[in-house]
Amino acid sequence: MREEWKLVALNQLCEFFDRRGITPKKLGGDFHDTGYRVISAKNIKQRSVDLNFGEQRYVDKPTYEKWMNTSLLPDDVLLTSEAPLGEPAYITEELQWCLGQRLFGIRTNKEMLLGKFLFYGFQAPQIRVDLLSRATGATAQGIRKAELIKVSTPLPPLPEQERIVSILDKAFEGIDKAIAQTKQNLASARELFESYLNNIFTQKGEDWVEKKLGDVCKFSSGGTPSKKTTAYWSGKIPWVSGKDMKRDRIKDAILHISESAIADNKARIAKIGSLLILVRGMGLANGVAIAELTAPCSFNQDIKAIDPDPEVYSRFLLFSLKSSFSDSAKILSSAAHGTLKIEMDRLKVTPVSLPDYPQQKAIVTQLDALSDSIKQLEALYTQKLNDLKELKQSLLQQAFAGELTKEDAA
Repeated sequence: MREEWKLVALNQLCEFFDRRGITPKKLGGDFHDTGYRVISAKNIKQRSVDLNFGEQRYVDKPTYEKWMNTSLLPDDVLLTSEAPLGEPAYITEELQWCLGQRLFGIRTNKEMLLGKFLFYGFQAPQIRVDLLSRATGATAQGIRKAELIKVSTPLPPLPEQERIVSILDKAFEGIDKAIAQTKQNLASARELFESYLNNIFTQKGEDWVEKKLGDVCKFSSGGTPSKKTTAYWSGKIPWVSGKDMKRDRIKDAILHISESAIADNKARIAKIGSLLILVRGMGLANGVAIAELTAPCSFNQDIKAIDPDPEVYSRFLLFSLKSSFSDSAKILSSAAHGTLKIEMDRLKVTPVSLPDYPQQKAIVTQLDALSDSIKQLEALYTQKLNDLKELKQSLLQQAFAGELTKEDAA
């Protein structure tokens, strides 16, 4: 930080609106379908307010007036107090919203500090280190108002703040456009593979035979050895759970069990070439998870192993099921407590179209080649996204150290 800049605590520069803990009932009102919007930390997404996320909750005018003693004004800043901690949003127009759970409103003294400068400051490494150091909580970290007001910000003169904000606005506009385009390219690459996959299984040849999955496969269930028996969890056999079902080939897992767990029938091993399918758990909210084993693995009770008959190439079946379950709503249902699941009766009658074995292998060769190409593109796009995010952090670091020039942001 430049020597001539001051480092000043926020309580000397800002007014804080802390309405956490307030509810309509405490104010003698209730939630309504229309009226004055109530927002919370759930609405702060990617440095802005997303009104489409979370519950749509409103209160009437008397409740709003008791809840808030001011409208949100242009150049105010919102900041999440937890879950997640320290996510800012910038207000550009007057808004009559109620600040709900886990959310602070901050109004700067315009003679000393620009709200937009503070908004960028909450994203800068220098201020975030101070902010996070004042957080408490073991599982979900949060910050109280008494600690937030002690967070310090570099305080250059107002003209310098304006210059920095102008440079960051222009630079971030370009970076955000590049990020949006890269995300679109990434999505398009994934859609290309899905389209090709679905075309194969919707435009199948006349010689293909349709069968029920249960007629060409055997199913087996997994298990979870008792955590109380330490010896069961001291081995090298991969034990697959829903957390491991994030790719279509699996050879290892986060957790491992011992030979004694298998010998005592507390779990079973699926062989190379078996398919694992997640049949219960909230992991199904992201779609049906299916994977091929490239090494022997055990698995838990939320997963079923599928062993195809000899005339069915297991990797072909993997792609076939991925195509069948692209619309996961067709196979998913909910347990009484809301957990998503796949009923075995529905799984067994899933139709599977099969060409002869050589055709199955040839199709898999084509799909794997395309998949490899898509993964290379995904790696490039993912790296570009990481580079763009690092560029943002570098610019913020320079800005709040007093080292930012127009050339840096070009």
